Amino acid sequence: MQVMPQTAARYGVTRQQLFLPHHNIAVSALLLRQLSKTFASVQPPAERTLFVLAAYNAGAAHIADARTLARHLRLNPNRWSDVARALLLLEQPRYYQMSIIKHGYVRGSETVDYVNRIAASARPISSPTSSSPQPAKQKHRFKI
Repeated sequence: MQVMPQTAARYGVTRQQLFLPHHNIAVSALLLRQLSKTFASVQPPAERTLFVLAAYNAGAAHIADARTLARHLRLNPNRWSDVARALLLLEQPRYYQMSIIKHGYVRGSETVDYVNRIAASARPISSPTSSSPQPAKQKHRFKI
């Protein structure tokens, strides 16, 4: 899931453990949950998901900077399309060197492309009409 070693370390996972799929996936799940909480104010949830994906790719601090820049440019800091515009601007010194920007340069085009590719490939999950969901037979818990 391409978790960075320093991110894994925040969750108590070593660089070597990161190569084990169960550790890698567990850290990713924990990170995604934390990012969802970080962007809880972004509504609706589908819009929040785009922010979570962007933060997973670029880091929450860079997305916070993009939201700050969006606000400065009188764009909506809770709309992904507006924040994506600001994120793209953070590739330019004129913007990433502004005093309101705390984390500097970011490869915004990479992140915007990442989010757009995932969003374009996402299909709504339809619920089956003939049967109701069944409870899990076993409890599963990730342990790090």
